[in-house]
Amino acid sequence: MVSRYTACGTQLGELMGVPPTGKYVTGTGVVISHFRDGKAADEWELIDIFGVMQQLAVIPMPEPAVAAAH
Repeated sequence: MVSRYTACGTQLGELMGVPPTGKYVTGTGVVISHFRDGKAADEWELIDIFGVMQQLAVIPMPEPAVAAAH
């Protein structure tokens, strides 16, 4: 089974070495669950930490693309 989720909240505590910022962030993730005999046997999770770190200004946001002059 595959589940996609969105989580949001305000960073009030340290997150991966980043001190509290008080910023509201939204992050997405995917969980892949493998079931055996009707029970979850394994799970893998992918979280968009890069996007969260951009929202916390730890990683700079990309510059907007500039249209080429003709």
